[in-house]
Amino acid sequence: MKKRNFLPIILLAMTVVLSGCGGKLVVSTGTNGNEAFMIDDMRCPKSEALIYLSNYKNLYGRIGESDLFDGEFDDSIISGNVKKDALSHLTKVYALDIYARDNEMTLSGIDEERIKKAAENYYSSLSDEDKSFAGVTSKDEIVKMYENLRLAEKVNEKLMKSIDSEVSEDEARVVDCYLLFVTDKSLANDLKAQLNAGATYDRLLASYSEKDKTIVSFARGEKSKEVEDASFNLDNDQISDVVEADDGYYIIKCVNKYDEELSEANKNKILKKRKEKLMNDIYNEQADKYYSEINDKLWDKISVDDAKDTKTNSFFSTLENEF
Repeated sequence: MKKRNFLPIILLAMTVVLSGCGGKLVVSTGTNGNEAFMIDDMRCPKSEALIYLSNYKNLYGRIGESDLFDGEFDDSIISGNVKKDALSHLTKVYALDIYARDNEMTLSGIDEERIKKAAENYYSSLSDEDKSFAGVTSKDEIVKMYENLRLAEKVNEKLMKSIDSEVSEDEARVVDCYLLFVTDKSLANDLKAQLNAGATYDRLLASYSEKDKTIVSFARGEKSKEVEDASFNLDNDQISDVVEADDGYYIIKCVNKYDEELSEANKNKILKKRKEKLMNDIYNEQADKYYSEINDKLWDKISVDDAKDTKTNSFFSTLENEF
C-alpha cells in the first residue's frame, strides 16, 4: 500500500498541506464505509464528521437574515467551502490528538467531568433530524467527540504559550517611503544629481517614476533586500543614494521611519507567522511518521443539502461554556 498524502489541515485563514514523501509505511486495512479518515491508528467515525458538517452549515450558512442555502444563491461554492472547512477543522483536531498521544498529554479528571456535562447538554439539544443526519444514537458518542476536541484544544493552548510573544519595535517597524524608480541607470544618476543641486523630490517623482508615485508602507521582508536596507536606514525626510534593485534603480525618500499604527499591527502578523511555523513543524513531523488516508468515496457522496433539515449549531459553544 502506498503512503498517501497527509490529510489537509487548515489553521484559521492558513492552509497547510503536508506531503507524505519518505514517510513510514503502516500495515492497514484503510478506512471503511463508516470512517471519514484515519491518521495512523486513529479513525474518525462518519458520525463525528457529520456533526462538524451540520454545525458548520448552520453556523456559517447565514449572513444576517439571509440563508445561503435557501435557493436564492448559487450555493455550490458555499457548500464546497463548508465541507472543506468542517473536515479541515476535524483533521486538525486529530493531528493535535496524535501530538498529545506522542507527548503523553492527557485529559484531567475535571476535564472529563465537564465534558460529560457538555455532552449531556448538547445531546439533549439535538432534534430527531439532527440525530438522523449524523447517525448519533447516544450521549456517549458525543462524549468521545468532545474528548477529542478538548484534548486538541489543550495541546493548542500549550503550544501557543511556548511561543515567544515578545516582538521588538525594530522587528515590527513599518516605514512610509516614496520609491522613485527608473530602469535607466544614467537617468537615475542624473536625477540624483538634480536633487543634490536643489531640485524637489516630489517633482522628479511625479515626472519620472515608472512605478508607485504615492507613499508606500512596508515592513521588513516585504521589499527586496537592497530597498529594505536603504529605506530602514533613512531618517524622516532623508533621501537615499541610487539603489540598484528589481531590474532598475531607486531613489528613496523616507516620510516616516516608524509608522506607529502599522507597526503595532505588524506585531500581530509576526506572532501569527511564529504560530504557523510551529504548527507546520508539527504537521511535517507527523507526515514523515504516519500513514493517513481520507475516505474520498464517503466524503464526496455527502452533500450539505443532506443537512438542510438540521438545526444544530451549538456543538462548539456548548463545550466552550464548560471551560
